Amino acid sequence: MEKEQQLKDLIMGMVMNYDWNMIEPFFVSLRRSGFSGDVVIFVSNIADTVSQKLQEYNVTIIPFQRVGLEQIISPNDYRYYLYLIYLQRNKAKYRFVLLTDVRDVIFQAVPFSWFLPPDKISVAVESRHKAIWDDVCNTRWILTKFGTHIFHDICGYPSICSGTTIAPVNLMCSYLDKMFSCIFLHGGYYQLIDQGVHNYLLYTNQAGPAAFLDNNSGVFLTLGLEELDQIMISPQGKITTNSNPVAAIVHQYDRHKNLLEFVNRTYREQ
Repeated sequence: MEKEQQLKDLIMGMVMNYDWNMIEPFFVSLRRSGFSGDVVIFVSNIADTVSQKLQEYNVTIIPFQRVGLEQIISPNDYRYYLYLIYLQRNKAKYRFVLLTDVRDVIFQAVPFSWFLPPDKISVAVESRHKAIWDDVCNTRWILTKFGTHIFHDICGYPSICSGTTIAPVNLMCSYLDKMFSCIFLHGGYYQLIDQGVHNYLLYTNQAGPAAFLDNNSGVFLTLGLEELDQIMISPQGKITTNSNPVAAIVHQYDRHKNLLEFVNRTYREQ
C-alpha cells in the first residue's frame, strides 16, 4: 500500500503542427485543476516558443518524427505506438494513465478521481442518445476496417470516443498493445482508424474490463454529439450537463460556439 501511494498519475498526449494559442487552454486549465502528476507530450513540427511554453508548464517533451513508410500513418494512429513504447519503459512509476487529445480538451478538476474503477479501463461514451450507426464517421470507420458483419453486431451501441481514456497502468499497457496490433496488423492499415478500432475492441470484449462512463459520470464530458440544450455553464463557471455533474475532463467544447467563447475567456494566461 505504501508503494502504491508513491506512484504518480500520468497524462499523455500529442502536439503536432500546433501553435501555443491552439493548446493554451489545455495547459492553463490543467494547472488550475491542481494536478501534480506527470505530463508527457510527444511533439513534432512545433516552434521553439511552443516548446518553451510547454517547459514552463512542467511538461516532459518527447520529440518524434515519422520516417520512410511511417509518413503514411496518421498522427492519430501513430500516437498509440509512441504511448505503448513509453509506458512499456516507464510503467513502474505510474498508477493511473490518461490518454488525451490536447487541442480541444480542458480540465475542470483533477482527472484522476477517487471513484475511478481500479480494475477497469474508463472510456468516454459520446452520447447515450446516439448509436454508432447515427454518425457517418463512426459508421465509416467500423465498416472500412471490420466489414458489415462486425458493424451489424455493434452498430446499435453508443459510440465511444478514443480521444480520452483512463486506466490503471497495467491495463493501459495491455489496451495499447491491442490497439497497436489491431490498427497496424489486423486486415491492413487504414488511416484515421483509431476510434473504429477502439470501439471494436471494447464491444467485442478484447480491450479488457471497461467502465462505460457517459456525460453524467463526473469524469468525461464529450460534447461533439450532444445537443446544446443539454449543456449549460453553471453559476460557478463550469461546463455541465443539465443534470449538473461537473466533469473533470471536457472534450470537444469547440463544436459549440458559446462554449468555445467561454473557454477562450476563462482558460487563457492573464
